[in-house]
Amino acid sequence: MPWFAAESELNKIDSEFPHFFFCLYDLDLFDGSTVMHVLKTHPRVYVNGILISNPHYQADRLPV
Repeated sequence: MPWFAAESELNKIDSEFPHFFFCLYDLDLFDGSTVMHVLKTHPRVYVNGILISNPHYQADRLPV
């Protein structure tokens, strides 16, 4: 299982238990296409100090 697929598994944690995860990516180490691919596994993103719904999230087609 690729490392980014493991991140998408965090979305399956029971909503009964409050949780918040930060998945941090060094943009000097990852190219844009890799970051966009991984972005599809995150339902919400933290951008410029604001937590927003991720328009790129693909719950029905998570990358493998």
